[in-house]
Amino acid sequence: MRNIYDFEAEKPPALNENVLRDTLEKKRSKRLALLLMFAYLPVYATAALLAARAYKTDQILTGICIAFIAFSALGSLLCAAAFSVKEDRKHECSTINGNK
Repeated sequence: MRNIYDFEAEKPPALNENVLRDTLEKKRSKRLALLLMFAYLPVYATAALLAARAYKTDQILTGICIAFIAFSALGSLLCAAAFSVKEDRKHECSTINGNK
């Protein structure tokens, strides 16, 4: 069987306990953020149903529900964007320093 990679060309990065713990912490934080996002779905659904149900009788409550959904979605989007930019910058800095 022919090898398609030259494993002798570069040394693999050294693994130590700190690197493995950092990787584990990153995975744990991503999992927690995903869980938090899915935990809020019933709240959003309830607010949307309440807004739809109260549309004809109470427009103020409908506006509050829609504003809550909009601001919460915007906040979630900003948090996700900040998290992804933070991860990209960390990767970019490690690449600039010569760590791959």
